Amino acid sequence: MREHRTGVKNIHHPIVGRLDLTFQSMDLSSDRGLTMLVFSAEPASASFDGLQLLANWVSTDGDALARRASDSADA
Repeated sequence: MREHRTGVKNIHHPIVGRLDLTFQSMDLSSDRGLTMLVFSAEPASASFDGLQLLANWVSTDGDALARRASDSADA
């Protein structure tokens, strides 16, 4: 069996649709047997824009959750 260390992974996300992400796998020297996968999108691509949209959405949602938690603690 051949191990794929780099390549392109096509993912369908329910909110932003198709994401074409390049990946690279790296063995962690500090812990034998563990592998880190790094995914990225080409700048100025539809996949890059989709990841930016998701990042902004999570950030906005996270800010709302933090405000709610703060409001509850003050009450």
